[in-house]
Amino acid sequence: MIQKIRMKLPLFLESLFGVLLFLMFVPYQGILADGNIYLLQAVNHVFPGRFATDIVFMFGNQDSFSLFTPLYVAFIKLLGVEFGTKALVFSLLCLEACALIAVIQKLSEQVSGKHLVIPFLALILLTFDSYLAGYFKIFEPVAIARQPSQIFFLFGLAFLGKRWSSLGLFLIATLFHPLNAGWGLAIWLFYHYPKCIRFVVGLCLLVPLTVFVGHGKFAVIDDYWMTFGGGATFA
Repeated sequence: MIQKIRMKLPLFLESLFGVLLFLMFVPYQGILADGNIYLLQAVNHVFPGRFATDIVFMFGNQDSFSLFTPLYVAFIKLLGVEFGTKALVFSLLCLEACALIAVIQKLSEQVSGKHLVIPFLALILLTFDSYLAGYFKIFEPVAIARQPSQIFFLFGLAFLGKRWSSLGLFLIATLFHPLNAGWGLAIWLFYHYPKCIRFVVGLCLLVPLTVFVGHGKFAVIDDYWMTFGGGATFA
């Protein structure tokens, strides 16, 4: 038993240092940007009816397509808005670091590298910026649905070799943010059922069409609202 602990201790310490390194590079930024709308959605659940006449809730919104609000509500009810938000973000960042390290460790095993966690993690943290034309951040230290979605997606990649475990993780990730993690299901389908390659490739070819979403006839929010009404707070 003691021998097993000694064998795993270096990996544990390396992973712990990796989590601390991640938290250092991705510090909490407060309630801002998309975090404002997610907080408003959570408060609306805590005080139902308070915002019944608010345009954000009158006709439904993204809150109906995510598991994030119940999670956020639990933290707010337990710790209040300010500290509850901080505790939620801190918890998610720790899990996100663990998920990223799990993926790196899995990749390290594939190339027979036993001590690549810290170098790879440092490389990612020093070079990460944003994706989708700079709109969405890869690692976001605010309380938003993309955070848990990315966590379960990364864990899904780490356990991709385990068919049903990875599928469950990808499904949970999708339930938090369908647009952010839904394509993980295509990865899973391609990995475990290669004969579905035509179907998967067909779906991937549709991705470029998303460039039209939010523009012209495909606009879901009025251009004036997007420019002057704070539409950028929507995720």
